[in-house]
Amino acid sequence: MAKVALTPYVGGLPIRWMEVKTASYTCTKYDSGTVFHTAGATASVNFTLPQIADGPFWFKFISGADVDMTITSAVADTIITFNDVAADSVAFSTSSEKIGGAVEVYCDGTSLYVLPALASEAQTVTIATA
Repeated sequence: MAKVALTPYVGGLPIRWMEVKTASYTCTKYDSGTVFHTAGATASVNFTLPQIADGPFWFKFISGADVDMTITSAVADTIITFNDVAADSVAFSTSSEKIGGAVEVYCDGTSLYVLPALASEAQTVTIATA
């Protein structure tokens, strides 16, 4: 499936895209502004983020399939997320609590924030630190 523009065009280019990924993917700074989703995935999907120095960038990831979805930093111990300032990854991986979860990523070139958005208050997010 091709990228789909989500916002009006500015200077001939859309500001935000939506794109499906059914296999693991390494994001680049040029993907900034993209909303990725996993609808149709049949196996775990891992999104590896660009290096912090490549910032600024912004992404949104939506779990659209009953498979593990993990957002991983390019460098260990650099994610700032719920109750952790040195995480390696954030995942939706708890059985029956994967579909509909989302994660927003914000990077200003010095800090990397990975912020989960729950589809329900009963959804579990797994935060890993090596």
